[in-house]
Amino acid sequence: MLLAATHLLTSVISSDFCVEIWFVTTTQTYHGQPLPCFLSCCVPCPAGVSEHRLGKAETDLDELSCKVDYEYQALSNAQQSDSQAPSHVLGSVQGLRKELAELASEVEGIQKQQLEAMSMVESQLKTLCGQFDELSGVVGQLEQQQQQQQQQQQQQQQQQQQPQQGEEAS
Repeated sequence: MLLAATHLLTSVISSDFCVEIWFVTTTQTYHGQPLPCFLSCCVPCPAGVSEHRLGKAETDLDELSCKVDYEYQALSNAQQSDSQAPSHVLGSVQGLRKELAELASEVEGIQKQQLEAMSMVESQLKTLCGQFDELSGVVGQLEQQQQQQQQQQQQQQQQQQQPQQGEEAS
């Protein structure tokens, strides 16, 4: 059981993830003293760090979508008036479509990186939980050994006191 946890350090390891280090005191004891330990975990950085990258890409995507819509409307109006669409409008629309496709690909890449990173964090957290369980098991074994040693010492003391009491009585 956790008695206290003190946050010691947060270190940014990438634009998406941070490592947090905690000093933890548990109810587990060793020679009557609380057993302290350090825990570290890889967590997503606070809101705003990775969202900034994705937000900027999404904003750029929205802006390009508006430009494409505007240019498409201009092209459509030119066709309706039976006049030939200016070549600069056609070139502009083609360029915007290319930029839009590149930006959409970038957004997909960022989302894929986030999913991969979250998978990595999940894996690391599972590993840390397993290590903590192992540590808890070791501490439990140490406590059992201590209790057994204390019981043996008490039994030895009782056995030593019984012969002494018998000698005093005779």
